[in-house]
Amino acid sequence: MAPRPIFIHGSGGGIESWEFQEPRFDGSMVIGLPGHPVGAPLQTVGGYAEWVGAAIADVPGPNVLVGHSLGGAIALQVALNEPDLVDGLVLVGTGAQIPVPPALTVAARADVAIEARRLLTRGWHDIEPATLEEEAERIARIGGETLAMDYEACAAWNAMDRLHEIAMPTMVVVGDEDRLTPPARSDELVRGIAGAILARVPGAAHWVMKEQPETFDRMLAGFLARVELAGE
Repeated sequence: MAPRPIFIHGSGGGIESWEFQEPRFDGSMVIGLPGHPVGAPLQTVGGYAEWVGAAIADVPGPNVLVGHSLGGAIALQVALNEPDLVDGLVLVGTGAQIPVPPALTVAARADVAIEARRLLTRGWHDIEPATLEEEAERIARIGGETLAMDYEACAAWNAMDRLHEIAMPTMVVVGDEDRLTPPARSDELVRGIAGAILARVPGAAHWVMKEQPETFDRMLAGFLARVELAGE
């Protein structure tokens, strides 16, 4: 059976984070985390991982968690908590630790529109004005409090000492121009997870799956095929 990609968005994101991927991967599942925008946001990566684990517990496998940024941390934590639920991992623009300066949580709460534009301008490679406005509006709809709590969840999380526990096939994807979670963070993941493969994407920064969707989708399709063969 072909593996099912289960997509998990990052800080301030939502199901639209995977708008290019969902229609291209039959049977895929896109998760909207609590508070993004429905419900109340959670405070920690661990809390989100428990929530995601419960959400996918009855989803027929094989399942590959595809997580971006905060979503990558959550995917990794699910794999640590409940490895039987996860047949593969795709960690996109993330790391085993994701430092976020406290000043950014203050900025998010003070004016989410301004912080959204700063985040996108720094995190996107050569973003077009129309795309900047559309993406900033999406983050603003999620809200400053949720974005700030996402930042705090990232800042408090550290799985460096547990990477050796990950035993399922893993692909780490990073944009060459990523300044939010630089390629060095991806290198740490690959060194710590046995057998992990690294895919660096030129012409992309933090939002690889949106900046270079065709390249990202080819990488993901190849990885899903690898997981399928490994399970035979």
